[in-house]
Amino acid sequence: MKAYSKSQLRQTSIRFSDYSFMKEEGTFRAVMDYKGWGNGYLTGYFTFDDGRKISASAFQDHNYLGLTDIPMDAAVELTFKKAKTKDSIYLRRVTLLDEHPAA
Repeated sequence: MKAYSKSQLRQTSIRFSDYSFMKEEGTFRAVMDYKGWGNGYLTGYFTFDDGRKISASAFQDHNYLGLTDIPMDAAVELTFKKAKTKDSIYLRRVTLLDEHPAA
């Protein structure tokens, strides 16, 4: 499955409350647990190497940062940066590391 639709996400048993927004800048390794479509954006749900669960969205005007082509369960490197005009932290780069990480 490429990504869940909004209606498919509502029907899953995914505990979205386990995922929070990123609060620090930096580059981190993670596994993409799920991804789902919104209105003009794609949200990825990731488990970081340190166990944190983070959700982050990418938008159409940035070609969804390549999230559309990355399979769920893939190992990725995520780069987060602070916005220039706000205090918010945004996902800025996604790099596929390994499509089938070791269990």
